[in-house]
Amino acid sequence: MLNSLGLKEVFNKIRKKEDQTFTIKGIARACCPKRPEYINLYVIADEAQYIGNSGKQLVLVFFEDASEQMIYSNCLGR
Repeated sequence: MLNSLGLKEVFNKIRKKEDQTFTIKGIARACCPKRPEYINLYVIADEAQYIGNSGKQLVLVFFEDASEQMIYSNCLGR
């Protein structure tokens, strides 16, 4: 799945310290058309944590429920 979204390259750049963060906001899941669900995706390199002596950096992935915010934004935009 990561490859089909092009996120494999994003994770590799963050892991190699070429980028610090990556964000996608407002990803929609329209399983219920009357009230769609939205999430925000954040990928962040943890500068303070390294795995052993390998020098490899931890990459943190956060998901945020953005449904209320997006529904509110969509109502204001109408």
